[in-house]
Amino acid sequence: MYLDIDPHDGIQEMIFLDMLRKIKYKGLIMCDDIHINSGMEVFWSNITEEKFDLSHIGHCHPNGQIYGTGLIVFK
Repeated sequence: MYLDIDPHDGIQEMIFLDMLRKIKYKGLIMCDDIHINSGMEVFWSNITEEKFDLSHIGHCHPNGQIYGTGLIVFK
Protein backbone atom coordinates (compact mmCIF):
# COMPACT_ATOMS: atom_id res chain seq x y z
CA MET A 1 0.00 0.00 0.00
CA TYR A 2 1.27 3.50 -0.82
CA LEU A 3 0.56 6.35 1.63
CA ASP A 4 0.69 9.87 0.16
CA ILE A 5 -1.73 12.17 1.98
CA ASP A 6 -1.99 15.89 1.20
CA PRO A 7 -1.28 18.01 3.13
CA HIS A 8 1.71 16.22 4.64
CA ASP A 9 1.17 17.19 8.27
CA GLY A 10 1.83 13.86 10.00
CA ILE A 11 -1.58 13.98 11.69
CA GLN A 12 -3.65 12.40 8.93
CA GLU A 13 -0.94 9.82 8.34
CA MET A 14 -1.03 8.73 12.00
CA ILE A 15 -4.85 8.53 11.94
CA PHE A 16 -4.56 6.25 8.92
CA LEU A 17 -1.98 4.01 10.61
CA ASP A 18 -4.15 3.83 13.74
CA MET A 19 -7.04 2.59 11.57
CA LEU A 20 -4.79 -0.09 10.09
CA ARG A 21 -3.74 -1.17 13.58
CA LYS A 22 -7.37 -1.36 14.64
CA ILE A 23 -8.27 -3.72 11.80
CA LYS A 24 -5.05 -5.71 12.39
CA TYR A 25 -3.72 -5.00 8.91
CA LYS A 26 -0.83 -7.20 7.81
CA GLY A 27 1.41 -6.00 5.02
CA LEU A 28 3.68 -3.22 3.87
CA ILE A 29 3.08 0.52 3.74
CA MET A 30 5.28 2.72 1.56
CA CYS A 31 5.23 6.29 2.87
CA ASP A 32 5.99 9.38 0.82
CA ASP A 33 7.64 12.58 2.13
CA ILE A 34 8.69 11.36 5.59
CA HIS A 35 11.29 14.17 5.89
CA ILE A 36 9.45 17.01 4.15
CA ASN A 37 8.64 18.96 7.35
CA SER A 38 8.65 18.74 11.15
CA GLY A 39 5.16 17.20 11.31
CA MET A 40 6.23 14.34 9.09
CA GLU A 41 9.48 13.90 11.05
CA VAL A 42 7.42 13.50 14.24
CA PHE A 43 5.07 11.07 12.48
CA TRP A 44 7.97 8.94 11.25
CA SER A 45 9.78 8.93 14.60
CA ASN A 46 6.63 7.85 16.48
CA ILE A 47 5.97 4.73 14.39
CA THR A 48 6.35 1.66 16.62
CA GLU A 49 6.22 -0.97 13.89
CA GLU A 50 9.35 -2.16 12.14
CA LYS A 51 10.29 0.53 9.64
CA PHE A 52 12.99 1.36 7.13
CA ASP A 53 14.08 4.78 5.91
CA LEU A 54 14.66 4.29 2.19
CA SER A 55 15.28 7.96 1.43
CA HIS A 56 18.72 7.22 0.01
CA ILE A 57 16.99 5.39 -2.87
CA GLY A 58 13.63 7.12 -2.68
CA HIS A 59 12.00 10.49 -3.13
CA CYS A 60 14.28 13.49 -3.75
CA HIS A 61 13.40 16.87 -5.21
CA PRO A 62 15.31 18.13 -8.27
CA ASN A 63 16.72 20.92 -6.05
CA GLY A 64 18.48 18.25 -3.95
CA GLN A 65 16.17 18.35 -0.93
CA ILE A 66 15.41 14.87 0.39
CA TYR A 67 11.67 14.55 0.91
CA GLY A 68 12.03 10.98 2.05
CA THR A 69 10.56 7.55 1.49
CA GLY A 70 9.82 5.06 4.24
CA LEU A 71 8.61 1.49 4.48
CA ILE A 72 6.53 0.24 7.43
CA VAL A 73 6.08 -3.47 8.11
CA PHE A 74 2.80 -4.52 9.73
CA LYS A 75 3.31 -8.10 10.97
